[in-house]
Amino acid sequence: MAGGTVWFAMLCLVVGCFMLPAAAGAATVWNVSHVAGAGNYTSLLDISVIGEGDTIRIWGVEGHTYEGGITIITSGVTVERWEGSPARPIITNSSHTAPAITVTAGGITLQGLNVSGNSLDSGNGAAIRVGGTRYAHLLGFTVTDCVFTGNEAAGGSGGAVSLEYVDDSRIAGTTFTNNTAGNYGGRPCYGGGAYFIHSASPTLTNTTFADNTALAGGGAFFTNSTSPTLTNTTFENNTAKYGGGGAYFGSSASPTLTDTTFENNMAGANGGGTYLWSSNTAALIGTTFANNTAADGGGGAYFTDSISAVITNCRFDSPTNIYAKASGAVLNGTRTVGTNIAGGPYLGGNLWLTDPAQNISGWGTDADFDGICDEAFIINNSDGSVFGIDHLPLVVPGGGTATINSTPAGASIRLDGVELARTTNTSLYLPAGDHDLTVTLDGYVTPENRTVTITAGQTVPVSFNLDPVPTRPHSSGDGRSHGRR
Repeated sequence: MAGGTVWFAMLCLVVGCFMLPAAAGAATVWNVSHVAGAGNYTSLLDISVIGEGDTIRIWGVEGHTYEGGITIITSGVTVERWEGSPARPIITNSSHTAPAITVTAGGITLQGLNVSGNSLDSGNGAAIRVGGTRYAHLLGFTVTDCVFTGNEAAGGSGGAVSLEYVDDSRIAGTTFTNNTAGNYGGRPCYGGGAYFIHSASPTLTNTTFADNTALAGGGAFFTNSTSPTLTNTTFENNTAKYGGGGAYFGSSASPTLTDTTFENNMAGANGGGTYLWSSNTAALIGTTFANNTAADGGGGAYFTDSISAVITNCRFDSPTNIYAKASGAVLNGTRTVGTNIAGGPYLGGNLWLTDPAQNISGWGTDADFDGICDEAFIINNSDGSVFGIDHLPLVVPGGGTATINSTPAGASIRLDGVELARTTNTSLYLPAGDHDLTVTLDGYVTPENRTVTITAGQTVPVSFNLDPVPTRPHSSGDGRSHGRR
C-alpha cells in the first residue's frame, strides 16, 4: 500500500510537470528562408502555432516575396528581418481577402520588413491590421525600420496599416509610399498610409508618408485617438479628396507635432497640410508647412472646433496658411535666446510667408534686428473673432546672425551708420551681405568701423575691446603737470 502511494505521487508529479506553463525564455525562434534547410521554413504559412513571446525571423533577398496572411493571436511576438540578410523580406498576401499580417494581441513588434503590394477587397489595413475591442484595447504595437509601398484597402481605411482599439503604438524609421485607402464608392476610406481609431497615445518618429491617397487624411488619419505624438515626421505629396491632405485629426485631443514637415500635400476641400477637427490642446512646435494647397482654405492647416492650441516656432509657407473656425490658439512663446526656424537668434513666434493675407514675415519691419517683426500679427476665425495673436512673428529667412560683444559690455551698437536701440552683448539678425559695425560707450574711445560679411544661416562673432578715453594733463602753479580725469 505504501509503495502504491509513492507510485501515485510520482505519477502526479510527472503529469503536473507537463501541465505547467512554459517557463520564461522558452519562447520559440522560427526561421524562415527562401532556401530550405535544417530548421528553416520556406513559408510563413508553414509555422504551425505562434506562441507567446516567439520570434519569427525572415531572410530577405531582392526579388523574393513571402506569402502573407498570417494571424498573430498571442502577445509579445516579434516578426523581424533576419540579421545579415541582404534586404528587407517582402511580405504580400495575394488572396486579397485578408491583410498580410493580422494582429489581435498586444506587445507585438515588426522590424525591418517590407510589407508591400497588398490589395484588400474589403476591410481596413491591406498590409497590417491590428485590432482590439471596445472593452479590451490592445496594449503596445511597435513598427521599426519597415517599408509599406503600393498597398490598397479598396473598400476600407488604412491603405497600409490600420490600428483599432490599440493603445501605446510606436512607429519609427518607417516609410509609407504610394498607399491608397479605398476607391471611395460611398464608403468611408480614410488614412492612405495609416489609420488610427480609438487608439490612445500613438507615437510616430522619423517616419515618412509620401504619395499616399485617401478620402481624408491622405497620409495618416487619427480619429478618437488621444495624444498622438509626431516627431521628425514628414508628409510629402499626399492627397485627400476632402480634408487633410497630409494628416487628419478628428476628435483626437492633444495632438503634438514637433519638428514635423508638411510639404506639397493637397486637399480637395480644407487643410492641405493638416486638418484638425474637435481636437483641443494641439501643440505645433518647430513644424514646417510649405507649398500645401487646399481648394477651400487652410492650405497649411485647418482648425475647426479646436481650442487651446499652441503654435510656436513653425514655418507657414503656403498659398493659404491657416484657416480657423470656432477655434483658438496661442501663437508665440516668450522671446528667448535660441536659433529659430528662420535662422534668427531669438525664439518667439512663427514664420508667416507666401499667403498674401498672412505674410507679415515678408513685409514686417525689424528695426532692432532681433529677427522678430516690430508689430504683432492677428489671425481671425471665419466669423471675425480672434483665433490667435502672434506677438513675436519672425522675419523672413535668408539672413545671418552677428553676435556683438564688447569689453566692457553695454555699449551702443551702430550699424551701417545708424545707432540702434540695442547694446552689447547681444545678437543681431542681419540681411546677407556686407555691413559696417562699431560701438560707442561714454568714457571710451569709439573704435573704427568694421566691415562684417553676413552669410545666410551663418553666425559671425564680432568683439570690441574698448580703451578708456586718455586722461588730459594740466599745469599747476608749481610748474608741474598733473593728470586730470
